[in-house]
Amino acid sequence: MDDTANSLSDPGTLPVLDLGAFLAAEPGAAENLATELRSACESLGFFFLTNHGISKDLINRIFTETERFHSQPQAKKDAIAINQNQRGYVKPGATLVSHSTYNENTKFDSNETLVMATEHRPDNPGRQTGKRFYGENQWPDGLPGFKDTVTEFMETMTNFGKSLLPVWA
Repeated sequence: MDDTANSLSDPGTLPVLDLGAFLAAEPGAAENLATELRSACESLGFFFLTNHGISKDLINRIFTETERFHSQPQAKKDAIAINQNQRGYVKPGATLVSHSTYNENTKFDSNETLVMATEHRPDNPGRQTGKRFYGENQWPDGLPGFKDTVTEFMETMTNFGKSLLPVWA
């Protein structure tokens, strides 16, 4: 049994997948990472990534911006309430997740959420026809730098996710 499988036998331990060799394009790294990823997903369903290449500065900035948004008065957050395109603020107690086949959930979530998504270009056919989920994000007023940091983070994470497609394949 490999080390990944051993770590999965302890429910208090998340598997740690090191992306360094894969991102450095070392021979065999993609295959090794794919094996570790498969094991983690099949055994526990969660994992921790190290050496992912996302700058600590960007991570710190997105946490700071998230805290800035959620520290605002309720009325400011409510001003960008979730819309038909599923973008915006969801206040605590507004969501009842009921898609589990294992549990009949009857309690509303107590968390608050800010939903942002890919902003499609104005010439995107879905956006031009007003197709649901293709609208623009709702950006909060009075938080200079918020939009820039969130946009940078989303672009970075999208590119990172795309770089992992060969591992998933």
